[in-house]
Amino acid sequence: APERVDADRRPDLARRLAPGGVPALAILAPDGTPLVATGYAPPSVLREILRSAAFQWSTRSSMILAEARRSREAVLELTSLRPSRGLPDEGFVRAAVGELVESADPSGGWGESPAQLRAASLRLLALRPDVEGAAETLARALAALKRGPLAGAEAGTYFSDAEDGDPPDTLERPAELADLLVAFRCVGDREAASRLEARLRSLRGPGGAVPVALAGPIRHLETAESTFLVAEALGDLPEGFPAFFDPATGLVRHRAGVDDPVFHLADQAAALAALLPHDRPAAGRLADAVTAHFFSPGAPAWRDRLGPPVEFEPLDTPAFPVDDNARLAGAVLHLGTPHADRAESVLSGFVDAYRGLGHPAARLALAITRGRGGGNGPAPV
Repeated sequence: APERVDADRRPDLARRLAPGGVPALAILAPDGTPLVATGYAPPSVLREILRSAAFQWSTRSSMILAEARRSREAVLELTSLRPSRGLPDEGFVRAAVGELVESADPSGGWGESPAQLRAASLRLLALRPDVEGAAETLARALAALKRGPLAGAEAGTYFSDAEDGDPPDTLERPAELADLLVAFRCVGDREAASRLEARLRSLRGPGGAVPVALAGPIRHLETAESTFLVAEALGDLPEGFPAFFDPATGLVRHRAGVDDPVFHLADQAAALAALLPHDRPAAGRLADAVTAHFFSPGAPAWRDRLGPPVEFEPLDTPAFPVDDNARLAGAVLHLGTPHADRAESVLSGFVDAYRGLGHPAARLALAITRGRGGGNGPAPV
């Protein structure tokens, strides 16, 4: 039966079933396994989506559930972390960069269809020009990006993905643009960086809040994660950032000024990374709160969310998301003991599971690079 969900009241469900923002459509199996997740669909398209989903479920439901269970098992394997003392060795980072170099298309990018804006990978290549082939791979990828289907007509606009030969999906993700800005700065492309910086500043709403995504004139939810990731890249803090903080817990709310019992690790990680250069004591207090509420010593890692149980949990939802753990660890490494010790343990636990995976390992390699003093690249252009 159809069920309408208010994304403002249930941001936990919106995050899992509408990662590109709302409005969104999700079709679920009886046990809550997502079968389809898409954006707004007009009636004619919706009918086709429903017919296709019904056919898939009627003809291969057991296979769909088996695939979902295998995905869940893979996620659980990643939560059985094997930590060690000290920051993971440099070899992991060099291997991750090497994977990106070896898998790159000679004409630029990685030859994917649909084309993907691999912003975290570009940022990693930009910060590690010392690895053989990294600088050349990055130069080709950025050149291809600027002339390819992911570049919009408006200056500083880059889309998340595009099918070969088709107009690009007009979905912009400011979090990806923030990574891309760092890459342009690192290679000294002042013109591209200046345009992208202007674009990011133009996306800020009241108080400096930034939407998680934009589809043409439609602004999706303005979240702490997107707001603070953009702030980190721009090197400032939005004037309205205090409204994101919950005085009762010391944590960061998903949306500014909106009371909600659910808190997300992604929001905490982004806020801490942005706050650290400007207010180290406040960053330390946030790190204390995040550890108290999110950290699981048995993993050891920070959990995805804090709050009451959801009505259902998609089978492929990671309990300890690597990107958010890596982003948080990369920031708290600079807060000293005991935060740094905990961050090193978290990062080392993920290393074996992500060794040799290329793009999925980029955020982890970025965190290790930051911990070793790699920073975020040159100052704003």
